[in-house]
Order: sequence, then C-alpha cells, then structure tokens
Amino acid sequence: MSVETLPAKRQSVVRAAAQVFVREGYVGASVDVIATEAGVSKQTIYNYYRDKENLFLSVIDAMLQPVAERFLAVLDEILLDEADLAAGLVRLGRAWTALLAQEDLAALRRLIVGEATRYPQLLAAWQNAGPGQAQPKLTAHLTRLSGRGVLTVPDPERAANQLTSLLIGEVQTMSLFGAVDVPASRVDDIVTSGVQVFLRAYSAAD
Repeated sequence: MSVETLPAKRQSVVRAAAQVFVREGYVGASVDVIATEAGVSKQTIYNYYRDKENLFLSVIDAMLQPVAERFLAVLDEILLDEADLAAGLVRLGRAWTALLAQEDLAALRRLIVGEATRYPQLLAAWQNAGPGQAQPKLTAHLTRLSGRGVLTVPDPERAANQLTSLLIGEVQTMSLFGAVDVPASRVDDIVTSGVQVFLRAYSAAD
C-alpha cells in the first residue's frame, strides 16, 4: 500500500519514520522520536505496527510500491512497442535510472544496504517489493520478444538480469546508490552503450 493510500494518521507515521530511519539509521532510530515527529503517541505506533522492524518493513513497502507500479507501467508501454526496440530500451534505461535517483528512495536504499549484514530481512523486503516485481516482468517480456523472433534469448531470466546490470548497474555504482550526482549526459552514454551491448548479444539473426 503506497503512502498516499494510507489513512492520514498512518501517513504521518510512515513519513516521519522514513525521515528518522534515514537520518538516524535503523539501529539508532527511536520509536519515541518517530512518534513525536508524527504527532502521535508511541503506543499508537505499537498498535499499528507492533515493533520497529514491522514499522520499517511498512516504510519500505509504502515507498517502493508506487515506484514499482510506475516502473512496471513504463516497462509494459515500452516493450510492447516492437517498432524500434533499441530506442525503447534506451527510454526504459532513462526512466529506470530517474526513478532510482529519487532522493528519498535512494537514501532508503543506502540505509538498507548498510544494514543488510545485520538485518538481512530488510534487504529481502526491499528485493521483494522492488526487483522481485520488476525482474519477472522483464523476463516475461524478453520471453515474448524471443518467441516472436524479435530477439534470440535462450535464457530470458539471465538476459533480464544482464539488461538490468547494463542499464542501471554502472550508474548505481558511480552514484554510490544516489549519494553522488551523475551528469545526465553520462547516464545517457551508459544507457545507450548498454543497450547496444545487449542487442549485439541477443538480436535475432537475419
């Protein structure tokens, strides 16, 4: 459930929790501080979420769901149009990197990466809410395009992972997961060259 679809009081809790978690870290975040910033009692938070972990998992879900929905819509729109697949994949890469560069989302992702060793369940929640939806959809599109002879893709799941790395992997590494700005011209160069590599590997034989 996205933040915007939550009741008003829960919206306040989730927004305040996201800010406090990013600012203080998962371990350092205090439910007392979150309650104060949300304008609710500490007991209200416990009534809603039981404990800090469930609150953080709810923050992940609320922040990622609208982004995942927008990405899946873009993915369908672009890859259902086979007229110019190269241009479409470049558009996909640009849209994907722009979504991941959103400041609040990037900050949350950095936090989860930093806590992944001690709290792997947080990383699992992120994977399920984001990549866990995107990769199967991308795999399905590549399977369809291969079946129609637009591409030759023996292993669509692996190809989907490779395409993801080519489109966003280098940008994410260069930006330190959104902590450092990468010039738009550099992003375009990475995305365009990534698409060229992918199509050289998987374009259907004439």
